[in-house]
Amino acid sequence: MASLAALPQTAETLLGLFVTQLEAQGVDLPSRRYVSNGPMLVADGEELTLSLQSITRGMPGVVLGFSQDPHVVTFFATWALFLVRKAPVIQTRPRGAQIPSAKSINNFGQQAMADVAALVQAAQQIHMQYRLTAPEEGFAIGAASTLEPAGGLAGVRLLLETTVD
Repeated sequence: MASLAALPQTAETLLGLFVTQLEAQGVDLPSRRYVSNGPMLVADGEELTLSLQSITRGMPGVVLGFSQDPHVVTFFATWALFLVRKAPVIQTRPRGAQIPSAKSINNFGQQAMADVAALVQAAQQIHMQYRLTAPEEGFAIGAASTLEPAGGLAGVRLLLETTVD
């Protein structure tokens, strides 16, 4: 089980596990991979990043919003994994704007859906093989979604929850 004091190491380990698993699945990953800060994605290029979203009282999947014995330590970390790629955008040219073709937009949408599926499959493999948590420890695969384009980049996000003490 990860400890609150070991969150930086847990983040590095979790990112490394995803890189290894996604590469084993044949996913073409950006060369930029790092642990980032903050709950929102601030991308400046293609990248794979992991950030801590929050520490919450409870177990993965179950927030404890009621009073609890202070001696019972039950927390979980919510992590966000972001996979960012270049997105088709309107190009400004001297003779006017060039709008991306429907084909390029469709191809990007298909890639984003494949990326979401790959992240979920990787998380499931990491969990099934107990590479981050032991069988009795909490690990919950949260929402996986596409992110809208901004600045010529767009991506996908997967939320995970793991027990910490």
